[in-house]
Amino acid sequence: MFQAYLPVIVATFLVVAMLAALGVTAAVAAVLGFPLLRFRDIYFSIGTLAVGVAAYLTVGNLRPGITSLPVDALRAYTFTGPYYLALGVLVATVVVAVWLKQSKVGLGMMAVRDDEEAAGASGVGALTHKMIAFVTSAALASLAGSAFAYFSVSYYPNFPFSVVWTFEAILVAADAYKRAKSTDPKALADAIRATNITDRVVLGGPLKFNAKGQVQGNLSACAQNLNGEPRVVLPESAAQAKPVFPVPDYKKA
Repeated sequence: MFQAYLPVIVATFLVVAMLAALGVTAAVAAVLGFPLLRFRDIYFSIGTLAVGVAAYLTVGNLRPGITSLPVDALRAYTFTGPYYLALGVLVATVVVAVWLKQSKVGLGMMAVRDDEEAAGASGVGALTHKMIAFVTSAALASLAGSAFAYFSVSYYPNFPFSVVWTFEAILVAADAYKRAKSTDPKALADAIRATNITDRVVLGGPLKFNAKGQVQGNLSACAQNLNGEPRVVLPESAAQAKPVFPVPDYKKA
C-alpha cells in the first residue's frame, strides 16, 4: 500500500521544499538587497561577490563533504522527473519575464535601467524597483537551483554559492564594455559575440561564444573525496592530488 502512494509523497515533499527554498531565498534577497542596492556600478558587483564568497566559505565549513542518493534510489533513478521539473521552471520563468515586460512594474524597472536619475525625477522609485527586480531574480534562481538539485545524484552543499561563474560573467561584461566603449545594447551584444578571453579562473581554453550563444572552451574536472574533502585529480595540469584507485569509501578516504 505504501509503495502506491510513494510518488505522491515524493512529489509533495518536492513541492514543499521548492516553495520553502523560494520563500527563504526571496527573504534573504530582500534583507541583503536593502544595503547592496544602494551601491552602483563596480561597487555593487564587489559587494555581491563578497556576500557570495562569505556564503561559500560558511556553508563549506558547516556542511563539508558530499551528500548522495542511497544505492536503492540510484537504481530507480530516471531523468523523466528532473526533465519535466526543469521544463516547468523554464516555462514559469518565461511567463514571469513576459508579464514583467508588459506590466507597470516592468516599465519602471526599464526606466531605472536606462537612466536612474531621470526615472527618479519622474516619480519612479529607483530603490523600490531595483529591490523588486533583485528579489524576483533570486526567487527564480532558487527554482532553477531546486531543479538542479533534484537532477543531481550527488551534491556539495556549498556548490551553489561558488562565485567562479559569477566572476567570469562579470569578466565577460567588463571585457565587452572595454572593447565596445559604450553602453549601447547593440554595441555590447556585438562585443560579447566577439569575446576571446584567455586569462580565466576555470579550466579550459579561451572563453568564446558560438553562433548559438553557447560558451566554447570549457573543460570538466574529475574530483575525488580524499581525506573527507573534494580534491581535483584530473586533468593533471589542474590536479590537487593524484587519483586513488580503487576509489576508497568516503568515511575512510
